[in-house]
Amino acid sequence: MRRHYAAVILYREDEVLIVRYKEVSRHPIGTFTIPAGEFERCDTNMRDTAVREVEEETGLKINRERIVRLGKYNFTMQRRVGEEDLIVTLYACNRFLGDLRGGSETEPCWVKIDDYIAGMYPTPRMSGNFVEDINWFLTQVKRP
Repeated sequence: MRRHYAAVILYREDEVLIVRYKEVSRHPIGTFTIPAGEFERCDTNMRDTAVREVEEETGLKINRERIVRLGKYNFTMQRRVGEEDLIVTLYACNRFLGDLRGGSETEPCWVKIDDYIAGMYPTPRMSGNFVEDINWFLTQVKRP
């Protein structure tokens, strides 16, 4: 059975916010992705999951009405041990409040969009076109 996740592209000017996974996470150590997490009982819908996960992983607050849904993806993602089948709803947001801080499993950092797209930050292996679509979106919103 595929598990449901929400992921959020947070961006500003020529930067994107990514998180590095710590040893306690299920992700391969030292890999990076955009903030994301699994739907939980406390969530009414996937937007709630997106808002909650961004705050948990980055310390930033986003308004559920200000995030834009970009699509829904089915793919397999590499875990530290094995792989997991996921259904991910992807959102984007460029308005947020708060101070950046790490979560129990993640350390957030702003990086240059061009560096992210160039693959300077290794991601867990993922099937499908999820990463390519994130990169395409970032090329459309990047400002010099």
